[in-house]
Amino acid sequence: EMDHSNMDHSQHPSTALQTPRTPIPPITDADREAAKPPAHGHDHGGGVFSYLLFDRLEVWNADPGAGQAWEAQGWIGTDRHKLWLRSEGERVDGRTESANVEVLYGRPIARWWDLVAGVRHDIAPGRDQNFAAIGVAGMAPYKFEVEATVYLGESGQTAARVEAEYELLLTNRLILQPVIEAEWHGKNDASRGTGSGLGKVETGLRLRYEFTRKFAPYVGLVHERSFGNTAGLLRDEGEAARDTRIVAGSGSELRTRTMTIADDRPQHHSPPIASAASPHRDPDKDPVCGMHVTGPLSVDQAGERYRFCSTRCRERFLAEPAKYLAKAA
Repeated sequence: EMDHSNMDHSQHPSTALQTPRTPIPPITDADREAAKPPAHGHDHGGGVFSYLLFDRLEVWNADPGAGQAWEAQGWIGTDRHKLWLRSEGERVDGRTESANVEVLYGRPIARWWDLVAGVRHDIAPGRDQNFAAIGVAGMAPYKFEVEATVYLGESGQTAARVEAEYELLLTNRLILQPVIEAEWHGKNDASRGTGSGLGKVETGLRLRYEFTRKFAPYVGLVHERSFGNTAGLLRDEGEAARDTRIVAGSGSELRTRTMTIADDRPQHHSPPIASAASPHRDPDKDPVCGMHVTGPLSVDQAGERYRFCSTRCRERFLAEPAKYLAKAA
């Protein structure tokens, strides 16, 4: 066994902690407050905004005749309180196969999510009918946009609907959009062609080119399949339980700021990231879609102000700022 008692340790460097050359300032209460996440998510100044999106205005070759479909949604309100309007429907060979309108109140419950509640009015199929509605809408991890809503009808019917979509930017203007939508029903309703359980699943893949946010033509492939009792009701009427079609149409997005209101709440700015922007960057160019914009919607990032044509582009930027800062370089 080695004896260390006579060894000279004087030449060994001291292991004691040394005082840093530049003293580290103590953490203050102000520093702790600045490190906290914003209490109200992404606030972007006082104001009343409006937003309208025609996500689908499309046609296809049906048998017989031609088919048309629409899906639109919009809202008016502030960052905290919004009045939502949603509508979708289909017409085939000059006859309305389905149509509904929803009026909902929404407010944020998390950074990327709104809780919505209100009423839905079905115009077709069958007789007019009203439903109470409650659900959520927002952006899930990996930037999937999700809407999930449950409904309670005036005659005791129950239903649920979930829709998820993703937007893959092939370029700043060419966008591939996969979509999946599923419906469930609580009980059979032969007059409306719906059966209990999983009723219908629709998947779609649309490729669009955004000349502007107001004009974005697309082509796509849509597959629709009915299940269980719903499929049985369709077969009883001599209709197919599944259908695949090629569609063509256009989308349009409109956004306005209708008025300004006083707001003394602290505003949220994204955490600083090292700037990759070019000194010759156009300050009025949307870093996400490349459009030239002059509206009030903006985010301060790395000492630069970036303007956006829509809330959708702003949310994409906030989700991955480094990616779009690199594009802006």
